[in-house]
Amino acid sequence: MTLGLAMVVHDGVVLVADGRVTTTRDEHHIVGNDYDKIHLVHSRLAVVLGGALPASERALAELRTSAGESALQVMGVAARGIQIGLINLQAQKPVEYAASLNLRAALLIAGIDPIHGPYVGLVEIQRDHTLRVDGPHYQQLRYAIFSTHDRATELVMERLSMPQGVVGNGELMAQAVVGFTALGISAASDVTPAIGGTVRGVYLSAGGVVRSISVAPG
Repeated sequence: MTLGLAMVVHDGVVLVADGRVTTTRDEHHIVGNDYDKIHLVHSRLAVVLGGALPASERALAELRTSAGESALQVMGVAARGIQIGLINLQAQKPVEYAASLNLRAALLIAGIDPIHGPYVGLVEIQRDHTLRVDGPHYQQLRYAIFSTHDRATELVMERLSMPQGVVGNGELMAQAVVGFTALGISAASDVTPAIGGTVRGVYLSAGGVVRSISVAPG
């Protein structure tokens, strides 16, 4: 399970995700708390994958080979890629697909449009297998969030009401967003153990600066 948040700040954009992954080996669940779920496509685009990875990974692959730089182009490529990934998943694993009534797949996007500046967006295959495209959003402190656990989302958003009063440059605001998101993810881990671990963020500035931010669990 993944919880990710993308938010436009003063002169850039910040993307945040939890670091917990659970794998199964010999019928035993192994929990890792330090997995980096943020994929930096280039200095002006970063994404977090969520849900059914075969579908969202196809969307990421499409973005890595795309020449499009505008927000609308990026969102379009991501939407096409995730739909192709879902079709491939249905063809390769028809039984599992048919049984997955709650199947979801998503690409949470944070980028810098060369004309319009920082933006965030979400491309998601919802539980009923329909495609939803939310964004791009450009306005300051606009956000997009993805989680398959509704209460976890609520807990994070409750904490994120705090950064509205934060002043300073985009990087300072990004640090505050990551910190408050980490507080929400820590609370969410008490509700669902599938979310938690090290919280990582990446800040992309309109000037091409990339900064990594992390908050250890605690």
